[in-house]
Amino acid sequence: GRCWDIARLIERVIATHEPRLRGVRVTVPRQAFDAVTRELHFQVEAALDVGPAAVPVGFATVLELISGQAKIDPPTARKPA
Repeated sequence: GRCWDIARLIERVIATHEPRLRGVRVTVPRQAFDAVTRELHFQVEAALDVGPAAVPVGFATVLELISGQAKIDPPTARKPA
């Protein structure tokens, strides 16, 4: 649906404008859109390129559709799969 289209768009924007993040993947939970607050919740996961190593990171994000502002939780380092 529409949330997945937005997720793919976010992936492309991040891949284009943040070269330190590799393998960007945006996931959208089942109840991602809050119609009352007009917010879209999603998770960004990627590998942060820091020289010879890449560190897996994740960002929980809320996009306020009315204002266009995003709230991003502090990044979390993730263990490699």
